[in-house]
Amino acid sequence: LQSHPLVAQAAVFGNDLPWLVVVLVPASPDIGSAEINRIIAAVNERLPDYARIGNYIVAGSPFSIDSGEMSLSGSPCRAVIEQHYLAQINNQPEMQNEQFL
Repeated sequence: LQSHPLVAQAAVFGNDLPWLVVVLVPASPDIGSAEINRIIAAVNERLPDYARIGNYIVAGSPFSIDSGEMSLSGSPCRAVIEQHYLAQINNQPEMQNEQFL
């Protein structure tokens, strides 16, 4: 997912969830939910069932060093991202996004 040209940043979470959830930053604010759905569906086609993304959250802003979401080396700080989006991560609908199945 991270290597897709329309995805600037992504962090996947799934501890104690029925499916994986990705927090992502689109490469452009013009990328809407239909395009994100297509991107995730295409990525999921190449993954085994247990590794497929079931839903997504669009980040409110790019991950940054200032917010603590990126390390000085440029890698995502997953624990910080998870804390920033914990309510949304834990508040997933009872069903996966059917467009990803």
